[in-house]
Amino acid sequence: MYFFYNLITPFTPVVEKGSDTPFIDKTPVEIVNNGDVQDLPWVTSVVSQDGLYPVAEFIADNETLKQLNNNWDHLAPRCLDFYDTIPKEKYVEISHIIKKHYFGTKPIDQTTTSQLVQLASDRFFFVDSKKAALMQAKVNKNPVWYSYFSYRGNQSLSEYYSGTTNNYGVCHGDDITYILDTPWVDPTTTQRDRDMQKLLIDFCVSFATNGIAKVYGANWSQLNPSEKEFHYLHIASPTEINTGSNADFGDETFWNSLKFNENVLTT
Repeated sequence: MYFFYNLITPFTPVVEKGSDTPFIDKTPVEIVNNGDVQDLPWVTSVVSQDGLYPVAEFIADNETLKQLNNNWDHLAPRCLDFYDTIPKEKYVEISHIIKKHYFGTKPIDQTTTSQLVQLASDRFFFVDSKKAALMQAKVNKNPVWYSYFSYRGNQSLSEYYSGTTNNYGVCHGDDITYILDTPWVDPTTTQRDRDMQKLLIDFCVSFATNGIAKVYGANWSQLNPSEKEFHYLHIASPTEINTGSNADFGDETFWNSLKFNENVLTT
């Protein structure tokens, strides 16, 4: 890999040309925009520190953070996966803009790991998961729901990735460990974790059975792509479940301003 787990997605969907029976004959964004989708109820979600994948692997390594800081202009285009979406002559300019936006004048080091995780969360998960959910909601007859999970249990996948027991927040995949058995996280070591496990398993069973997104009676609205506010269900703990909204989820306005040539619909 170029830099630890980066590129985060080295293999992506490819439009198959020259085949009589292609699996994908248009880009995913074109397929969804055209409505060529499975029209089914859909729930999609993020966790609050999703960017710990891939950042957790080097978050506790001072030398690696120093290397990332000192070589940012060189590493950022590939680590943030925009190397093939802007001209090479703009690499340094865009890298500077991103670093200033998230870190100001501070270096990337142990004092700014939360900013680094937020940057990775926005770029790799928040902005585009929102876009995908709204695109699907626009063409679906069935409802689409979105959730934001910020419950940090007693254990986290970030401990496995980082080789530490530091609490960096809720790692990408932590929510799934309450539903599926893994060798890295035990979601049964505290009563609150067991309560969260029951909540999520009950939700999955109910949704699979009825096709309706319900979590303990919370007023979870389906997405409406015509609304400016982006609405989601915020699961903060087994007893803190509330609706939330944000018109600029994932700092979308900033990322759109960079004008990356990606997921562009052709006319």
